[in-house]
Amino acid sequence: MQSGSNRILRAMKRKYTRELYADRIERIRSRIPYACIAGDVIAGFPSETKEDFNETVAFLEDLAISYFHVFSYSRRDNTLASKLPENCSPVEKKRRSDRLHDLSFRKKKQFYESNKGREVSVLFESDNKENVMHGFSENYIRVKIPFDPLLVNEIRLVKLIEFDQDMTFAIQKNP
Repeated sequence: MQSGSNRILRAMKRKYTRELYADRIERIRSRIPYACIAGDVIAGFPSETKEDFNETVAFLEDLAISYFHVFSYSRRDNTLASKLPENCSPVEKKRRSDRLHDLSFRKKKQFYESNKGREVSVLFESDNKENVMHGFSENYIRVKIPFDPLLVNEIRLVKLIEFDQDMTFAIQKNP
């Protein structure tokens, strides 16, 4: 997605608008209501004003997106963006990035809350950290369970009951 400001999207030379992006998200949600939809957002792109940033935050708050990755803009020589004026100090860029990270966390928490009580298929991975293994559901929800070598690379149906502060659903017994 990069930005929720059409002015900034034009400055980035993107060939889409925030309205088109929102439409695509809604189309996905209408077909796959529990889809995990993530995006990328850049904080502090050259020429980004406080208004542009606030527009992006408001857009993301209303968007049916599950979470997003936040990147602070860093200047690269010989790019079109490097010729644009910097409106954002490093301190302000960090503040904007932190605000977006907080919003992304809240969005992910809402997404996980909306999945509580659902039964989902989980592909379990081979990791074994402190006798715990992890897996991901078909809609990219992370779960953990006591390690069982028989579950490695297996898909099992589990019920999502409660998640922890690390945004991981703990499955009590082996599926």
